[in-house]
Amino acid sequence: MPTKTPNQGVPVYAKNEAGWDLPAHVIQLHPVYPCELQNLHSDSTALQLARNTLYYYAVDQQGFTETMNELGLSAFVMGTRIGFDPDILIDKMKTLIHRAGTNFLILDGHHCLEKTTIVETINSMMLQSVDGVLHLFPCWPDKPASFTRLRAKGAFVVSAQYDGKQVTSLKLTSERGETCRIALPQKDAATAEVRQNGEAIKTIQKDGILSFTTEAGKEYDIQFLPDHE
Repeated sequence: MPTKTPNQGVPVYAKNEAGWDLPAHVIQLHPVYPCELQNLHSDSTALQLARNTLYYYAVDQQGFTETMNELGLSAFVMGTRIGFDPDILIDKMKTLIHRAGTNFLILDGHHCLEKTTIVETINSMMLQSVDGVLHLFPCWPDKPASFTRLRAKGAFVVSAQYDGKQVTSLKLTSERGETCRIALPQKDAATAEVRQNGEAIKTIQKDGILSFTTEAGKEYDIQFLPDHE
């Protein structure tokens, strides 16, 4: 974790014994993506180091738009998985979009999953499944947004709306009947109500996580209720 020039005295994850090199990609953040070993549930110090690292290589060194090759463009997805500044991600992604091909694919003649970075970045900004818990709009600015039928781990198909302050609509279909766990998406959401076919079902709420049992093929409507006390 080098702590002096050229990274402005801020500790980062080192790439090698020298500490840093040409920022063609942030390979030291592969534990974030695609390996998914570091995520939103990780230790706060580790997450801040990851954000420092991404800022240095992708923003200070213009890696997002200039110096990274296509192999490194998964850095956008990495940003969503560590809670990086969403306004920076969106701003830099606009440049990338202008260079993309059909369906926002990156066209460079080689590489693989990195070609889908625009699509996966937007999806991950709006929905993530972390250690079996669904997080809604985990890396999105305070602006209205919505998504329809995004797939999440556990065989859930999810649709949601966000008004810039709170989640106003959430529906999901359970394809396999797994237990669903959702992080309460706003601080003032003290409770939540889950309905199946219009009927309220039993839920468990503990440590900011809403849990309920699902049935395969059934659709659920979730409403988050503010604390009026």
